Amino acid sequence: RSVKRRQKMFEVGLIDEVAYLEKKYRDRRLPALKAIGIKEVFDYFNGKYNLQTLKEKIITNTARLAKRQQTFNKTQFPTKISAPLKELENIILKNF
Repeated sequence: RSVKRRQKMFEVGLIDEVAYLEKKYRDRRLPALKAIGIKEVFDYFNGKYNLQTLKEKIITNTARLAKRQQTFNKTQFPTKISAPLKELENIILKNF
C-alpha cells in the first residue's frame, strides 16, 4: 500500500511541489516542511540521495511512522471493539 501511495505522490508532482514550497517559504526548518516525503526530497535536492534511494526512504520512513502510531494507539486505547458496521453503530449509540 505504501508503494502505491509513494508512486502516486511522485505522479502528481511531489518534487515540483517541494521545490515550490521551498521557494515560497525559504525556511526548511518550518514544522510543516519536516513531513514525510518533504524532508526526504530536501535531502534529494542536497544530493544525499538519488531518485531510487529517495523513493525507498519515503517508504521506510512512512512504515516507521505507522509503527509508532500503532504502538501509541495500543497504549492509549487498550480496548478494541471489532464488529460489523451496523453492530458498531449500535455500540456507539448505546454508549455515547
